[in-house]
Amino acid sequence: MMSGFREGDDSAELVHRMDTGRWQDESFPREGWRFSTFKDMGAEDARCEMCQHARVRFAHVLVHATVPDVILVGLKCAEALQKDDYCGPEKREREYRDDLRIKNDWPKREWKTSRIGNPFINARGYNLSIWKKGPGFGVTIRKENRFDGEYVRNDPRMYGTIEEAKLGALDRLLDARAESRKQKQGRTIV
Repeated sequence: MMSGFREGDDSAELVHRMDTGRWQDESFPREGWRFSTFKDMGAEDARCEMCQHARVRFAHVLVHATVPDVILVGLKCAEALQKDDYCGPEKREREYRDDLRIKNDWPKREWKTSRIGNPFINARGYNLSIWKKGPGFGVTIRKENRFDGEYVRNDPRMYGTIEEAKLGALDRLLDARAESRKQKQGRTIV
């Protein structure tokens, strides 16, 4: 009898199995794993290094104090190895996929022109604007529809062209989203 999880569709290739791979090695730790980062494997050709069965596109890179190498695992094995953070792996993967979607769609986005002639765009709850300063261009990001100064970040870099500034604006948007996530993680619910 196979003990496992299902991920996504019913394809047998996506099943994380707990009766294969490192799950069978009693000496391999099953607790104490911490998330490090994601690795985009480019396609679902890679296998989960824990169950060594499920195909993985976005690998959760996990670290452990007693294991010298990182392991790249799929979502369900990440959840099983991080029992104290069970909801975290799914949320992090969803956020990672969303950021990847933003990056891929960014060149297709249409920028508008403000009343004072600056290019701007509203994206994911933020207003990003480009302004001319001397020989270059700067980027400012603020929370959309909030002009009280509560959240305003001016990119310290100057860009040579508007196109470079638009790419810099993408970086600032991703930074702002990461900062917002960290702030939410820091809050405790009582």
